[in-house]
Amino acid sequence: MKQLFYLFFISISLLLASCQQGGFSIKGSISDAQNLSVYFDKVNPVSLTNSVVAKGETNGSGNFTIVLEEPPAQGTYRIRVGAKSVYLIMNGVEKAINIKGSLKDIGTFTYDISGSDLSTEYANKIKGSLDGSVSLESLSQYATTQADPMIGMMIAMQRFSDVSFAPLHSAIAMKLLATYPTQEVTQEYVIFANGLQ
Repeated sequence: MKQLFYLFFISISLLLASCQQGGFSIKGSISDAQNLSVYFDKVNPVSLTNSVVAKGETNGSGNFTIVLEEPPAQGTYRIRVGAKSVYLIMNGVEKAINIKGSLKDIGTFTYDISGSDLSTEYANKIKGSLDGSVSLESLSQYATTQADPMIGMMIAMQRFSDVSFAPLHSAIAMKLLATYPTQEVTQEYVIFANGLQ
């Protein structure tokens, strides 16, 4: 009887623990970013308006952890350390994101990110376009045809801001509208793309 009670107690404890795992964390190890403030921001790449979601600090080794009670909603975010930013594209189901790199290399997207497939895909494509391993032609084709439209929008705003790329923005805007119709950034991006025509 005592064994049965013990097994019951363990089962209930495990069930309660699994129910409480609804939180979200971002951990980072930025080798040359000791004792700096770290911000987790919601970003709008069209209006360039940003709002702070949470704040943390790096320790003497450049490590930090930011914990939220609930995962962030679907959208575009960034981790800001000093004047450098790691951009995140979230689908709303992420539980834990890890970032490793150095502050001096963040601008060239030379860092490792795990826990967010869309963010990893975006970072790898931008890094490839910067180091020449991905041509701008193939990047534009990828952004309009293969990428999740949130990634496509971020790539277009990052690498194709000239008015001559109006057709590219228009194509991505239509995909974004079909996939993320309720996102505020979708409506703004559609207006932006139409304004380039």
